[in-house]
Amino acid sequence: MESANLSPKSSKIFFFGGKTDMEIPAKEILGGKGASLASMSSAGLNVPPGFTISTEMCKSFYENNQLVPEGLLDEVKTALSWLENLISRKLGVGPRPLLVSVRSGAALSMPGMMDTVLNVGLNPDLEQFYQDKQGFWNTYRDFVQLFSETVLNIDEKLISSIEKSLPSQLSSRERVLEIIAGIEKKGGRKFPTDPWDMLVKSIIAVFQSWNSERALQYRERHNIRGLPGTAVTVQSMFPSEYSGVLFSISPTDFDTKKIIIEASTGLGEAIVRGRVEPDSFIVDRDTLKIIEKKISRKDVQVRALAENQVDSCKLEGSRSLPEGKENRPEGSLNLTDGEALQTDVSRSQPHVQIKESKDSSELQGNKSQVQESAGRLSDQSFEDRENLQSLSDEQIIELVQLGLRVEKYFGHPIDLEWGYSDGKFGLLQSRPVRGFEVALDIPKALEEEKAFLTQMAGSNKKAAWALYNLSETLPAPLPLTWDIIGDFMSGSGGFVKMYKELGFIPSEKVLEKGFLELIAGRIYVNLERGAELFYGDYPLEYEVDDSASGTDILTNAPTKFNIEKAGPSFLIKLPWYMYLMFKSGRIFRNSARDFSNIFEEETLPRFNEYFKKAKSENLASFSHEKLLNELSEREAVLNEFGKETLKPSMFAAYYHSRLVQDLLLVFGPEEGKQISSTLLKGLVGDKTVEANIALYKVSRNEQSFDEFLREFGHRAVGEFELAEPRWGEDPGFPKKIVENYRNMAGLSPVEMHEKQIQERLAVERTLADLLKARCASSLEPEIRKNMEAALKFLPYRETGKYHFMKSIALVRDVLKELAEKWDLGRDLFFLRKSELSDFPKRQSEMREAIKRRKIRWQSLQRLDVPELIKVAELDNFGKPKISKDSEGGVFVGNGIAPGVNTGTARIVKSPSDVANLGQKYVIICTSTDPGWTPLFVHARGLVVERGGMLSHGAIVARDFGIPAVVIKEATQKIQDGCEVKIDGNSGKVEIVK
Repeated sequence: MESANLSPKSSKIFFFGGKTDMEIPAKEILGGKGASLASMSSAGLNVPPGFTISTEMCKSFYENNQLVPEGLLDEVKTALSWLENLISRKLGVGPRPLLVSVRSGAALSMPGMMDTVLNVGLNPDLEQFYQDKQGFWNTYRDFVQLFSETVLNIDEKLISSIEKSLPSQLSSRERVLEIIAGIEKKGGRKFPTDPWDMLVKSIIAVFQSWNSERALQYRERHNIRGLPGTAVTVQSMFPSEYSGVLFSISPTDFDTKKIIIEASTGLGEAIVRGRVEPDSFIVDRDTLKIIEKKISRKDVQVRALAENQVDSCKLEGSRSLPEGKENRPEGSLNLTDGEALQTDVSRSQPHVQIKESKDSSELQGNKSQVQESAGRLSDQSFEDRENLQSLSDEQIIELVQLGLRVEKYFGHPIDLEWGYSDGKFGLLQSRPVRGFEVALDIPKALEEEKAFLTQMAGSNKKAAWALYNLSETLPAPLPLTWDIIGDFMSGSGGFVKMYKELGFIPSEKVLEKGFLELIAGRIYVNLERGAELFYGDYPLEYEVDDSASGTDILTNAPTKFNIEKAGPSFLIKLPWYMYLMFKSGRIFRNSARDFSNIFEEETLPRFNEYFKKAKSENLASFSHEKLLNELSEREAVLNEFGKETLKPSMFAAYYHSRLVQDLLLVFGPEEGKQISSTLLKGLVGDKTVEANIALYKVSRNEQSFDEFLREFGHRAVGEFELAEPRWGEDPGFPKKIVENYRNMAGLSPVEMHEKQIQERLAVERTLADLLKARCASSLEPEIRKNMEAALKFLPYRETGKYHFMKSIALVRDVLKELAEKWDLGRDLFFLRKSELSDFPKRQSEMREAIKRRKIRWQSLQRLDVPELIKVAELDNFGKPKISKDSEGGVFVGNGIAPGVNTGTARIVKSPSDVANLGQKYVIICTSTDPGWTPLFVHARGLVVERGGMLSHGAIVARDFGIPAVVIKEATQKIQDGCEVKIDGNSGKVEIVK
């Protein structure tokens, strides 16, 4: 019997949960999940048994044109036989069937990016062995949907539409068979019922998910490179009565004194998919006392079918071993009061049944069954159990002790997935707590930023810094990006040169040190030097008071006269200052008058010629030194050409301000603002509008997508960040918009734009009468002049940016080639520009520096820094601010991913329904699954209505470094389009405006 327990020998497959003499390979072979299970199993921990197909088989799968590697299926059969013998069950064969999960697992964690299939082996022939026929078919229906979506690539909407079309009087069995018939008709093939066929197809589906769109995008975003593929773990399903996750430290505030447990009745899949809001418990690590509890309603359950639900009449003559004769893993550690934890998956296998509401007729008809399978809850009425905690206090402490032992075994804080069945805890996976190294760096980063600000302020007790508007499109520049963009914005760069060419006279201090600073990873204006950008030492400064925000301060030029700075010689210099202002005003207006002709006839043709030549270069053939020379040349072009493309923004701001000022004077604040807004919409020649319209035309087959990319392929979301792929490199975002336009209703972008133009023209035609009615006809020539100039230059702002991004794209092309040569990917952008020349000689040193900088960059993003920083208030710098609950403007929930951010609330029902969310949005939704992942890439935060720390949304939000909060009924409480501040640390969401 002992030899039967011993796992087979294999170079492709590795075993856990039973007796094995195999050494545990590295996670590069087993994947993180497989390595975790094998390690815990070898330590004698209670792990449901199974086997892992190595990552090399995934590599071979793709090298062999997506065909299963030769000999692999034979070894899978041998492994399956081992598993069947170990637990005395046969895959998909009654009366006590073995059901398995088939899961992905790369060497580096990619939460939610690849596929998982549960309950593989479930088939209609098993119905005869269960008393609860309706429960069986409900379970099978869920399996059919999951298998169809994951393995057969059937859209979930199809299944829902089939089900909605069925007559209500059909039985559960009839409904499922009709759904299957619809799936077969759509897919053109039979839905598999043979357990082995299901297993093979599931393994292939997991291999294929390695190169799914979301997995590719995730690896690109996180610069995961050089991995052979995903491992595939086949594991016997654990029949959890309760399940959840334990964090040995708090994953939101990384408090090492707190242990966090989330738990719910039934299988953990409901927690991961965000279908339930779990109970949560906080335990003090030192005293092992429960210091906080939050009990949730149990109105949604994914539960296991108890063994006593098997029809006893069907047991006679069936293949099964006598009770107590199953083969079990040997050598388990003594972890619970002298009793070894043993794997006993032969006792029952999962029966998944999701109950969305306790009031549904289906749920009411099965109360007795639900109670029967609810473990320690079975003595309660259904209504009572809804509010009863899932684990007893004794079980919570037992789990904590187990978690601390696992943490000690691995030597780092852990995120432990667990299940509880038949009086024992089973361990389903262990991972390091994500972001712990970042959390450790946060205090050090905070102190260093304070020291930096103190040093910059020097003896100036009024020193202050305001968040610059560039942060809207470049919120957290990577080091190499800031070296290049920061150079452009510096005192010797193109931006300040533009000011000089437009007649302004920056101070010597600005020319030497610039006017911007990178503080806590964000771009701020040094308000003292920012005021000197215009007329040197002229004694004007920005108005800074307690109520002002950074954005408010920088809206206009400095206007506050500083008498101390003026000094006794000011009156003598005043005529000179007046002359400079008069001269600069004339230069500015002349530049605006002549700009279009010079730009269109000279500047742009010269740049386009250079752009065409640069794009034709074969950069892959360039040496390291030649690439660096090319980079310097393209940076010079960026500085020279870039300053020309930004001039329209200056002209537009000038004429827009003059127009609005006059209209507010004539019509008052409310009406004046409305008229000015109408006069300046429906802009003609706006490249951003044109891009949007072009995508709409693509969706209507009026233009090809290739044509769109030829014109706009150099653009990107967050395009000032040089690390961001351009649309020509990764067209996923515009393709998604095209698809959404194909399904959109209402006015098209073309019609909407034309509607805005007509509304503007209508007000233009009545402008004379409106002014006459206010006795302001004398102002009409000036107002029309400013209006026409504003209408000319406002769209030119976007057109200028469109051309500026071409020069940015040329710089990125060189950097991308360097990243390719050095196999760095996105990590290249954590180098400094000065290090590029030495990188080949100092690779090892520089790669270590990259790791440190990535941690620091992430830790800086976790700091809650204000828009306006005052040196006098540095004691509170980086500390969370207490929000005021003003007329219901603050909602308090549970923080499930740390951080603080502000953005525009976007109510999202489904990723497939999303159009353009903008660049600075907070996703507000019910819950998420892997299909939502592309939306996380540019999100500023996530608010979900249900879910816990193990839900997909929480895991991915933490991995992307964005805050996430659970707020009940969030999609009803928060209005789409409002500005919200989301605080994942405190669990608060505040309506800002």
